[in-house]
Parts: sequence; structure tokens; C-alpha cells
Amino acid sequence: MKVRFDQITKYFGQAAAVSGAEFTIDDGEFFTLLGPSGCGKTTLLRIIAGFYQQDQGDLYFGSKLMNIVPTHQRNIGMVFQNYAIFPHMSVFDNVAYGLKARNINKTQIAKRVMEALEMVELQHLRDRSPSDMSGGQQQRIALARAVVIEPELLLMDEPLSNLDAKLRIKMRADIRALQKKLNITTIYVTHDQEEALAVSDRIAVMSRGVIQQIGSPRDIYLKPANQTVASFIGTSNLLEGIVKEHDPSTGLAVVQLGNQLLHMKLVRAYVGKALLSIRPERIRLFDNMRSDLAHKLIGIVRQSTFLGGKMHYVVESEQGHLLEVEQQMSVLIEPFEENQRLVVDLQLEHAVLFDGKGEEVLNFAAP
Repeated sequence: MKVRFDQITKYFGQAAAVSGAEFTIDDGEFFTLLGPSGCGKTTLLRIIAGFYQQDQGDLYFGSKLMNIVPTHQRNIGMVFQNYAIFPHMSVFDNVAYGLKARNINKTQIAKRVMEALEMVELQHLRDRSPSDMSGGQQQRIALARAVVIEPELLLMDEPLSNLDAKLRIKMRADIRALQKKLNITTIYVTHDQEEALAVSDRIAVMSRGVIQQIGSPRDIYLKPANQTVASFIGTSNLLEGIVKEHDPSTGLAVVQLGNQLLHMKLVRAYVGKALLSIRPERIRLFDNMRSDLAHKLIGIVRQSTFLGGKMHYVVESEQGHLLEVEQQMSVLIEPFEENQRLVVDLQLEHAVLFDGKGEEVLNFAAP
């Protein structure tokens, strides 16, 4: 089922929790609303569920206008952050609850509940009390209860936030696999960037009630639409510079970064302040002078941290910029030492250049 937002706006007092949301979620898509606390993502999810009524705009499920349709008539399944499991009921009865409310006959209830429990690998615990089970198992109960009613739309609000790191990774893979198997349109809310990148077909990054960018995980990460997205998704080095001149015939511009002059191809004519954004894993470090590098800086390792499969460095350039750099251990002979002098290759083909306000992308960035 498609879900369409037509200029959805929601106020709490004078503040807009969601402002002018306009986009469409495709049938069978795993779509994530991502952003920091207070950005409006849960408010938007609650509007979809019918818990909140928007102040402006229209919400459609397929071609049907849903503005005043009550929650119980929306045919949605929902998984909450706190699981919302009934502790006095068995696993079976928790999953069966929604079916009983719909007056499904006992034979069908038994069949569908066991099918749902098999999907989440809990069929052998059907008679167990949820209070005797782990957080991961309780989350699986909540997931089974949401899908057993065969909803057209599955809503998930920070479903993994109460789990430990290792279990989160396992559960997000299980949720994604189940969603693919059922081919159910799923809207997922999280503040965890890695989680969003791992499970989503597309991501909407939100900030202060406004959707900043919608795209695939790869596009969101590699081609952020503005500084807000670049800063929130993963880690990005943001360096202040100035576009000194631009040649409209070739599109090439001269960008001054400290006392270094860089050459980049821009999408439009621009001169003025700029921000260069580049991911830590895109920067390369060398311990010897390289004459073949077009855009190199000289730097000193100020911090060196071993992270198992990779090294994390903080490098200070001669221009005074502090750069975070990550390199996989597999490509290193020996890790660089603190206070070691080295050459920094910025790999500008992978950098993103924003205007001075960080709102517009100025260059063509390679994937």
C-alpha cells in the first residue's frame, strides 16, 4: 500500500513539530524516518497511525483520504519502543490479542498465531510468560503481534532502542528479512544512523520538523543534500574555504582551503564562502612525499586509536584543520604513530562542496 503526504503540518502550541511534509512511500517499501530527538519523526508516525490529527495537509493510504479515519479502521500494525506487551498473558495470548478483538474464529487464530511465532522463531515458547523472557524475545513477541493481523502497513517506533548493541544488529537483520518476506509497506522511526542505513530502502532525514533529504542509504551517505544531513549521517569533516574564481566555460573553480588552492568542477557559477565535506574513510594517508597527488596536504597525527579492524586518526593539517581519518587495518603495513608527519590525500572526487550556509551542493561528487 502506498502512503502519500500532501503538505502535512502539525503544531504544538506555536511550534511546528512537522512542517510541510510532502512525499510518497511506495507499496512494499521499507521507509525510515531518521533524525535526532525532537525532529518530528515520531509525530509524523503518530499522524499516520491516527493518534494525532494534522493541522494542515492531507494523508492518503493509496487513493483513500485518511484524515479523519480512526486508528482502529486504518489496518496498521505497530511495534512500540517499550514493546507494550501484556505481562499477565502468555506469548500465545499476546500475539492472539488483535485477532480476538477482530472476532476471528479460534481455529484461524491458532493457525495464524503459530505462523507468526514461527516467523520470529518463538513457536516453542508459546506458553511462556513474557516477563520471564529477554528483551530480544519480548521484541519478537511485539513484532509477531503486529504482523499476525495481516496489516497493510507496519509502523515501528524506535523498536530496538532498549536492546544491547549486539542484539540490535541481529534484530534489525531479522526485521528486514521478515519485511521482505511479507512484502509489507513499513515505516520505521529511529535516531540511529547505522540502523537506518542497514534496514532501509529509502530514508527521510528530518531536522526541526522539516524533511531535509529523501533518498537511498547510499545517496544519503555519499551525496548529502546539505550540511545538516552530512553532519548527522555518520561522521564528516567540514572544512571552511572560499571559492575564489569560477570558469563558466569549463565549470572549474579554484577553492582556497587555508593557504592551499584546490580545483573542483561546480554545478553552477559560484564565488564566495564554502564548506568542504569529506568522510573519514575517503581520506588517504601516506608516510612519504607523493608527487602524483593533485590535492595533498601535509599533516601531523595528533591522535591514533586502534578499533579492531580499523585505525582512527585525528590529523592536524598545516592549515590548522583537524581531520578525522579512518583506515582499514588490511591496507596498512604499520599503523601511524602519534606526532608522525605525513601526507594527506583528500580525494576531492569524493568530497562534497556546500555553499557558505551549508544549504546547497555546489559540485559533482563521485559515488
